[in-house]
Amino acid sequence: LAAAGVPTRIHARRPAQAAQLVAALRPHLPDPTLIAQHPSFITNDPALMIKMVVNCTPVGMAPQTQASPWPAEARFHPGQILYDLVYTPPDTRLMQQARGGGAHAIGGLGMLLHQGALAWQLWTNHPAPLAAMRVEINY
Repeated sequence: LAAAGVPTRIHARRPAQAAQLVAALRPHLPDPTLIAQHPSFITNDPALMIKMVVNCTPVGMAPQTQASPWPAEARFHPGQILYDLVYTPPDTRLMQQARGGGAHAIGGLGMLLHQGALAWQLWTNHPAPLAAMRVEINY
């Protein structure tokens, strides 16, 4: 997204790690699309509303399924998109928060499926049995 010119912010539970990620990515992406900020910066002001949230943390993954990386005081709104890379459970607390505010929520099973398919192809040098894999993970 950042390479396409979409303004992107890196929010992290540990801002120092976000700053390291921004420093590593900056030479490859247009400046200043990456800004390291703590999640408490997230606002409920519609004028400053985030359009898409991609959760790349393990927060909410089994067995801590009631956890969420989203600040309790922040709300999702209609028109927002959440992509939660967590794949177990398939419907995370974060996804429930997003849908509760009217946002569209997407879980991580699709990413897991396609990463597995690519790994299969790399290891076996044969196309992955994508349909069978999809059935196996109930996706």
